[in-house]
Amino acid sequence: MDPTQQERLRVNFSWLIRLRWAAAGGQLATIAAARSVFEVEFPLAPMLALVAVTVLTNAILELGFRGRGGVTWLESGELLAGSIMVFDLLLLSAMLYTAGGIANPFAIFLLVNLALAAVILRAPWSWGLTALAAPCCAALALWHQPLEALGDAQALDPSVLLIGAGREPGDLRLTGQLVALIAAGGIVVYFITRLSLELRSREEDLARERAGHERDQRLAALATLAAGAAHELSSPLGTIAVAARELERALERDGAAPSAVEDARLIRTEVGRCRAILECMAADAGASIGDLVSSVEPEALIEETLEGFGHVERVSFHVEEAARAAVVRLPLRAVAQTLRALINNAVDASDPDGRVEVRIGRRRSTLAIEVIDRGTGMSEETLQRACEPFFTTKEPGRGTGLGLYLGRTVIERLEGTLTLQSALGQGTRATVELPLAKDGSSP
Repeated sequence: MDPTQQERLRVNFSWLIRLRWAAAGGQLATIAAARSVFEVEFPLAPMLALVAVTVLTNAILELGFRGRGGVTWLESGELLAGSIMVFDLLLLSAMLYTAGGIANPFAIFLLVNLALAAVILRAPWSWGLTALAAPCCAALALWHQPLEALGDAQALDPSVLLIGAGREPGDLRLTGQLVALIAAGGIVVYFITRLSLELRSREEDLARERAGHERDQRLAALATLAAGAAHELSSPLGTIAVAARELERALERDGAAPSAVEDARLIRTEVGRCRAILECMAADAGASIGDLVSSVEPEALIEETLEGFGHVERVSFHVEEAARAAVVRLPLRAVAQTLRALINNAVDASDPDGRVEVRIGRRRSTLAIEVIDRGTGMSEETLQRACEPFFTTKEPGRGTGLGLYLGRTVIERLEGTLTLQSALGQGTRATVELPLAKDGSSP
């Protein structure tokens, strides 16, 4: 369960518990007023027992909700919420059964129950509750304990359901009330469900936009940091490289021990690695945020990916016939760089004579690119962290830990996906899916 759903569920449960307390209080107040003020005669014991059930179940919910850190203790929160709403509908129906059925003015609260369900539950639950409410209303119209205070015609004669049967004026009123109650319930659920779906969709869109904005900010900050570090460190690294070279020459000229000369040479080598890493970080991050979007076919993407790649002989490409004419809109250099990083990782994970397979195919509205190797594979823990920034399992100096992170950022900005499947000793499959251009893809 993602944090947004968890927070929504927490708020819904909080309000549901409060409303159930309010309902229990309102029911007790109504019972007291009906008996003492209006002197209405009705079965008091069953009514109070039903209110007590509401209070008891709500106390249990309150303890569970408050005592265990909100709704995190719920693995199936919506199932519990839906069950509570069904339970409350049946409780209200039982109360109405003891007090005149749908002729009781408080039968209108059946609509309140349905409206609340439409707000806090998804559409299947809401419509399921509506489907349950309809037979409950019909049963209450036919069978219930009458109240003298409500007058005559509290029960609907079942014969009115037969075509051609005689109808009393009271039957017509109750029939109309029953139909109106059921129809109003359906209308209320329909419009509230539609509104809730629109609001949830809007929340999800805003969450995606917020996540994308935060991702872009992190990427821009990374590019700025990398470029700044490369610029600021270039001078001292250059100085160290020159000094190490002079030291190496002096040691060779003075006949120093070979180990000392090798140490000086190692300093120059490591300085070169530092400069290469900084330049790579700056170039990778800059390309990810500065490339222009254009319409690209698979062949052009392959050509750009292989440009400057040093292990072409170990990579085989297979483009499905259905995907050859497909067109995607993307920043070519950044996406090619992502694929190059995936292929390079696959080559590094494979045996020296192992081959990497790249498959390009079409899946409905997306172009799927799979990079498959049969190398060392990754453990579950490594797989979970593979796309984190600066995380790498390569030897020091052979990777920055930014390739997959920047690649996933680029792909997700294009509304695509980058997924990894791997098992130790069995290899890895990296799958990139990019949405096809709406006006330029093959039929």
